[in-house]
Amino acid sequence: AEELTEEDLVLPEREFTYVAGSQDRPWQQFTGRWKAIRPHLERAMQAADSDRPLRIVDLGSCTGFFSLQAAHRHPEADVVAIEGSVGVGNGTVGMAGSVRQILSTGAVSTHLRWIQRLNLPNCFVAPEVWDYSRVCDLVSQGRPIADCMFALSVIHHVDNISLQQYERAGLNRVDGAIDLIGKMLLLSPRHFIELPNTPWLQEVYDRFHTQRAVLEAAAFASGREWSFKGPIYSAEWFGIREVWHLEVKVRMPPLDLQTCPFMLLYRGEESELTEAPDDSNNDLGSVGAYGG
Repeated sequence: AEELTEEDLVLPEREFTYVAGSQDRPWQQFTGRWKAIRPHLERAMQAADSDRPLRIVDLGSCTGFFSLQAAHRHPEADVVAIEGSVGVGNGTVGMAGSVRQILSTGAVSTHLRWIQRLNLPNCFVAPEVWDYSRVCDLVSQGRPIADCMFALSVIHHVDNISLQQYERAGLNRVDGAIDLIGKMLLLSPRHFIELPNTPWLQEVYDRFHTQRAVLEAAAFASGREWSFKGPIYSAEWFGIREVWHLEVKVRMPPLDLQTCPFMLLYRGEESELTEAPDDSNNDLGSVGAYGG
C-alpha cells in the first residue's frame, strides 16, 4: 500500500472506497493517486496568484477523498467538490435532477460528515450535474473557475450524458468528447486528469488509441498550448488508468472572485439538510437545467 505522510489525513477505507459492479476500487489506488498528485499540487498552489484566495475544483468528487485531502493540505485554497451522482461510484440519482437526492446519497453524506468532523471551513460540496451544456456555459464566461482542477475517472460519465447535446451542436460522438475535454481544460490553468480505458470512450480510443493522445487532441481543441507530465500514476482498474498533470503554457485571465460559478454550496452544517424532506419551505430545486 502507498504510504501517506503525517501531514495527510488518515481516512477510513470502509467509508471512502466505492463499488463498481461487485468490485471495490482498491484502497491503495486512492492513497497512491493522492501521493502522486500531492507534490504537483503543492507546486501548482505555489505558482498561483498569492494575493487572493485560491480555488481547487474536484469534479466527480464522490465520497470526497481527494477534496478532503486537498482542503486539509491547502488551507489557503477553497476546495469545491462537484458531485452530480450520474456515474458508478455514487449511483445515478442526479439524472432525476434533485439537489436533495444528491445531498442524501451515501457518498455526499460521507463527504459532508467528514467536512464537519475535520472542521474544514475551506471544503464545500456543490451538488450539480455537469454535462456538455454546463461546461460550455462556464467557458462562455471567459475566465477559469479554478486554479487547479481534478477530473479523476469522471469525464466518461460527463460524456455519457452529453450525447444528445453533441448532436444538437452538430458534433459526432468523438468530436463532441474531444470538444468537451478541451473546454474543460479552459476552466483551469492546471489539471489532474484520469481517463478510463475501453470499453468507455470506445469510439474516442478507436481514433486516438492512447490516453495521452486523447488529451493531446483535447488540448489542441482548447486553442491553448499545454505542458504534459505523466502518467504520474497508473493502475489496473477495468484496464489501465493513467493520471496526467496538464498545465497551460500561457497565463490565463484571473479568476472572477466577485461571482460564484456554482449554484449551491454545502458544508454539512446547513439547516435545510436536517429539515424534513417534505417541508414546503425546503425545496432545494433542480440540478437538471442545462439541457440534458
